[in-house]
Order: sequence, then structure tokens, then C-alpha cells
Amino acid sequence: MTSAKDILDIKTTEQIIPKVILPEDILQKVAPHFSVFVADIKSESRKEETVLARQITAYFFKRQLSLTLNDIGEILGNRNHTTILHSLEKITKELNRDAELRQVIEVLGCNFN
Repeated sequence: MTSAKDILDIKTTEQIIPKVILPEDILQKVAPHFSVFVADIKSESRKEETVLARQITAYFFKRQLSLTLNDIGEILGNRNHTTILHSLEKITKELNRDAELRQVIEVLGCNFN
């Protein structure tokens, strides 16, 4: 027969501590997916793949970490909060139209949990 203490011990050992996601974790997952460096995402580069990686990073910073627009802007190369707002609006709008982007977001998002 199982005692109450045994049940409590089992519950304690089975508990999973949720992983804390940091901005650097997101940057480290997004950058290689788009074949860019983290430094590129934080840079002033306007190359299409870099811009998209930066916008998706901003999207994850907001969705996964609930960072403010100012905080996101600071992490992504001291960008203005309105630039970050534009990025978030653009990605959100594109998600409604672009199945491939939805899949990218889904795949990358699963890597953070």
C-alpha cells in the first residue's frame, strides 16, 4: 500500500520547473533560422533576411516575454519604440496572409518552451 508520504515524494520529484526564457535565447534561435548572426539582428542592416529576422524577434519578445516596446527597441540596437510597433503590426498582419510565415513562427515558438 502507498503511503501519503510516498505520494508526496513522487509528486515533488515529478514537478517540472518551467524554463525561464531570456531575450538572448530568442535571438539564438531566430538568427540561425534566417542564416544571420545575432549581431546582424541588432545592427542597422536593411537586408531582407535580416529585417525579417529582426521583426520576428521583436514579435517573440513581445509575445513570449511581454517586453515593452522601448525595451525591445533597446535590445534590438536602440531602435525607436515606433519602429518596433511597426514591426509587430507588420508581422501580425502577415501572419493572417502568409501560411509559410505562420509555420516559421510556430516552429520557432515551440523551441522556446
